[in-house]
Amino acid sequence: MGGYSSRRFTLLAPDGKIVAVSGLWFRVNKGGMNDAGIDLDPAYPELAPFLVAHAITAIRSLSPGRRIEFSFESWQPALIQAAESLGCKKRFGAHRLGMKLE
Repeated sequence: MGGYSSRRFTLLAPDGKIVAVSGLWFRVNKGGMNDAGIDLDPAYPELAPFLVAHAITAIRSLSPGRRIEFSFESWQPALIQAAESLGCKKRFGAHRLGMKLE
């Protein structure tokens, strides 16, 4: 679909280990909404508020005036709590299903 652009960020620990990754998808044309997804290593929950705030600030500067929707996995409660503390409202929950093929 056209009219979107994206940015990806990776946060590394001092030892080089990946601590978090995030993706931002934002509108460059009129209309629509913006999306963000973040995965955070559960061993670093204290980084959740920073990551969510960074995503909001970055998207607002790149594509102002549009709704932002986050996608978090259910095993990411620190991110969900951080988003809620910054004013986000849970709109719906989702389930992912898979099948292991051998």
